[in-house]
Amino acid sequence: GSRPPPPPPRQRAASARARDVGVAYTRNRVMDSRDVNATLAPLIASATSLRRAAPDVRRCVFTDASPDRFPPGLFDKVLPAGAYEPDDPRLAAALALVTNKAIRSRFDRLVDRLAQPYAVTLFLDDDTLFCPQSPPLVDALRALFASPGAPDVRLAEHHSVTGWHPHQKPRPWEEWRRDARKCVARRCAGRPGNAAPTPDALACRVECLDGAAAAGGRRCAVSTSFPFVSQAGAVAMRRSAGASRFAQAWLDTMVTRYLVPAANASSWGADELKAWRRTLSGDQPPLNDLLEASCGTRGGDWTMGALPPVFNFRVGQSELVDEIPADNPTSRPSLKMRAWLYLRLDLFGDAQAGLWGAPRILHDHKLFVDDLAATLRRGRRFCQEIAGKAVL
Repeated sequence: GSRPPPPPPRQRAASARARDVGVAYTRNRVMDSRDVNATLAPLIASATSLRRAAPDVRRCVFTDASPDRFPPGLFDKVLPAGAYEPDDPRLAAALALVTNKAIRSRFDRLVDRLAQPYAVTLFLDDDTLFCPQSPPLVDALRALFASPGAPDVRLAEHHSVTGWHPHQKPRPWEEWRRDARKCVARRCAGRPGNAAPTPDALACRVECLDGAAAAGGRRCAVSTSFPFVSQAGAVAMRRSAGASRFAQAWLDTMVTRYLVPAANASSWGADELKAWRRTLSGDQPPLNDLLEASCGTRGGDWTMGALPPVFNFRVGQSELVDEIPADNPTSRPSLKMRAWLYLRLDLFGDAQAGLWGAPRILHDHKLFVDDLAATLRRGRRFCQEIAGKAVL
């Protein structure tokens, strides 16, 4: 038979743009684990939920596991995991003293973030599950970088995704949110409400978020000096030299924080080595260091903006996840869970008020159980419960 006619140019262009928006995971040092299947289970669950919720968003993973470890078609790309190998022999010797595999994997993960596999990439932890997406996730991710002055990188600030205790909200944080809302009401089409924002409205709202953060010399939205603590589990980047410089600066800051102090460890005693190892705590503190040093300065090698909290909804009170049993994920949530969801979404604020819509991505390792189907059912149940509260 004859081949079908090619799609018109506009449709081909839209398809090409969709192919260049994706989610990237890192799951390295898999083959060193005692149970490879258990190590890969959260990654497979997260990517499966992504494929179901947003099939037009590309999916890739940086890993040392072979492609045949994954269900067919789950990933568009299975890429070799990066490996941090310092040129300086003193730093190489210090790295060899890092015996914690999780910490070593964080050095390697930052190498992966130099790769920028898509024009717009959401680098995501694998203890995540995707909720139903409206508007489509591919349009929402593209909208984050749609404006001419879009930043190179977007990060969710920690207290937007986990909530503040009512007595701990810092005034600059409240002022930032207030200024962003005023800008949205003044500039952006469509009032915030129960419906999820269209891509155009989302693009306008993140511009307001960035503008409010930049007001008064505040160039960066997610620094501890703002005062913000970023959340490193979801990092959105547009392919740019600035994004590459950001990833390199993050890695360099991690080296400065952890390895440089151990450059002369050959002269240490056992107690000094033990004390140093206690300071190793992943890639989150170096990110805070980097943003603390960069925020508020003029110019810079990269630009930073805020990632709306719906892209990284930290479930937080993890024990409440246990109230959705694996064998009956459609059971009615308890009064305790409902009360917590009301409180949490009040702290979450923006989602409840409809500025960003309902949470798109849940982030909590306790959502996962041994069975893939049960994990996905639990995730859907939690998404439904949160969405029901988020539109009040």
